Order: sequence, then structure tokens, then C-alpha cells
Amino acid sequence: MHRAWITAAATALTLPALVGAAVTGAMAGVTYTCGGETATIVGNDSGDTLVGTPLDDVIVGLDGTDTIDGLAGDDVICGGRGIDTIDAGRGDDTVYGGADGRAHGIEGDSIEGGPGNDTLHGGLDPSESGGSQENEDVVVYADAPRGVHITLGPGETTVTGQGVDTIDGFNSVFGSQHDDVITAGAETDVVRGFGGDDRTTVDSEEGEVFGGNGDDVMRLGYYVYGNHGDDDIRFASKQASGGTGNDVMVSTKHRDVYRAGPGDDVMRGRQGRDALYGEEGSDRIVGGGRDDVVYGGPQADRLDGGRGDDQLEPGDETGQGRRPSVADDVARGGAGRDTVAYPDTSRPSGVRVDLAEGLATRVGRDQLMGVENVSGGPRGDQLFGDAGRNLLTGSGGDDNIVGRGGDDAAIGDKGVDRCEAETETSCER
Repeated sequence: MHRAWITAAATALTLPALVGAAVTGAMAGVTYTCGGETATIVGNDSGDTLVGTPLDDVIVGLDGTDTIDGLAGDDVICGGRGIDTIDAGRGDDTVYGGADGRAHGIEGDSIEGGPGNDTLHGGLDPSESGGSQENEDVVVYADAPRGVHITLGPGETTVTGQGVDTIDGFNSVFGSQHDDVITAGAETDVVRGFGGDDRTTVDSEEGEVFGGNGDDVMRLGYYVYGNHGDDDIRFASKQASGGTGNDVMVSTKHRDVYRAGPGDDVMRGRQGRDALYGEEGSDRIVGGGRDDVVYGGPQADRLDGGRGDDQLEPGDETGQGRRPSVADDVARGGAGRDTVAYPDTSRPSGVRVDLAEGLATRVGRDQLMGVENVSGGPRGDQLFGDAGRNLLTGSGGDDNIVGRGGDDAAIGDKGVDRCEAETETSCER
């Protein structure tokens, strides 16, 4: 991935001065231009340190890894070929990133627009065939003094909050440490909110969205990461992680993987076959309209499969070593033929599940409702059905499996198992 770092920030660099030369190291007799204006400061084909004046400058870096500081004034700056560091400084500046290279595994330019109404253009990268290809450029407002409003898409767009900037040719955007509003289009690669309570909408099937610190509202995107804060994450089309905080997460119609992270979270599936992980905290998780897998965590959770043939795994409160106290879960199957599973391998003893009583006993006592099937773990389990049709699977250990009424199936699997059911498989007693 070729990624140029284009930064619109409110900081300035302190650099060794190489000020005001009309031609510095450039070919004699050659006139250089930038943005259609004749250059007043020109570098050479090696790495230069170029510093402008307090007036309006036209600076051309040429080849090499350059460091350019425009200082004050309404400057026009062209980085040229190479990996450049450009601070446009104060004033209404125009910056062109130029063609980039690669050094030490890092690709692209770092460009700071600074205070003022700036125009920032993403550059071009040389392709392997010798032609040009569009850069995967990043515009960054990490040091802006206040929140910014950014709409990122094809063609020129306007950024407000640190002056009024015009940006063009960027695939990714990093916001400020404040409350940002970021809207990004279909070609977006990365959106990062940093601090503040941000609102981000990314209409991209491959875009990554990072919320940063703060209570963020995040819509769409391909991979979405909430990080810290109480986030509202909806419609990420592949994977989402709420991070630390009490989050609200809603999936898409696709097959999604959502992880709530630490905190008391609310998760809801929709029309895809989702995998929903509650993880740490007392979570409420509801599956959607397809066959979902719903996982609890070390604290007391409420799991609901929704429609479809779902699998519910309440989790083990002490087996993960996270919380030694007792916590009781509630697992509701909903419509469809649902399975409650206790695959924990860390406990020395098995689980007792009784569907007629609606209870599962481990360290805590889980309430079971609307569940037809049970899957045990590697230890000796006691599995009891109800009056309906049940599928009871021991998995491992010396299990005791009793179907009770209905057309039941018992699968002992590994171990020396005792089974009582209409259909018995891998049962030795």
C-alpha cells in the first residue's frame, strides 16, 4: 500500500535556515514553477532543508527527501519526488505532495497545512512500470485546535474547523483530538477519529474506521474499532470491535463478526449469520434473523438467539480466570431450533443441564428458555432433555445423557457414556 501522510495541523517546525535563495542547487538557467507560479526557492536532487520567508513564497523541493518550512505568508509549495516533510506554516497556502518513494518501509509525504485557509493536494507515486498511479494519501488534522468537519470523496472537498481548507486526492482521513464530523465515500481506506466525541460515516466496502477516545457514533465501514468510550456502532459490513466502554452495536445483513469488548454492552444482529461476542462485562446480546452464534463472557449476560437455528454459549465465569465470583446468565433460544453449548475446557468437572427445569449449573446457575439442544464439554456432563425433541451431545468425558420424552437423539462422543434416548450414538452404557 502506497500511503502519503498529509497533515493539516496547527504546529510549526523549527528548522535550520536556508532562506530566500532564488535557485539553490538547481540547474543553472532552468526556471522552475509550482502551481503555475515561478519558484522563488528551489532545492536540488538530494535531501534539502528549505525555509521560506514571512512573505509569499513559491518553493520547489525537486528530488530527494526534503524538509520544507513555508513560515508565514500565502505560500505555494511542491514537494517533488521523494519522501518529504512539509510545514506550510501560517497563511492561506497551497501544497502539492508530489511523487513519493520508499525508505525504511515508510511511503509517502508528511504535510502540515497549518493555520489558515489551505489547499492540499495528494501526490502521485511512481509505479513499477515507470508510469504513475494515484497515491493512497492521508490527510491528518491531529493537531487542529478544535474539531473539524470533513467530507471525503472524489474531487475537491472542503474542511472546516481550522480555517477553511480545500483538499483533493485523499483516500484516508485522520481527525483531531476534539469532536469531529467525518463523512467518507466509497474509495475510502482509513478513517481515524483520535480524541473527542466523533461522528463518522464511511460508505466504503473496504474502509477501516477507528473511533479513538471519546463517545463516538460510527456508521458503516468494513472494519470498525471503537477503542475507548461509550460508542454507538452500526452497520459495519465485516468486523466490529466496541473496545472499552458501554457500547451499542448493530450488525448488517451480511455475515458479521462483532466483539463488544470490556463494558456493559448491547449488541443486536440483523439478517446475516453473525458471530456476536459479549466478552467482559454484563452484556445483552440478541441475534438476528439467521443462524447466529452468540457468546457471553465472564460476567452475567443475557443472550437471545432471535430467529434462526442459533448456538448460545454463555461462557464460564471463572474458567477464563477473569472473575472468581458467581455470575448467572440468561440464555433464550427464540424461534428456530437452538442449542446451548458449554465447551469450556478449563474446569475440572462438567456441567449439569436440565431443559425441563430450564437450568444449567456450573459455578453459577444459568436460566434456559426456548432451547431444544445441548452440547457439553470435555468433562463428564449430565444432560437432560424435556418433553420435546432434543439433540443432546456429550462431546467428551464420561457423560450421563437422558432424553426424557420426545423423539430424542443422544450422542456420547468420546468417553464412556450412559445414554437414554430414542436414538443413541457412541454410547457405551
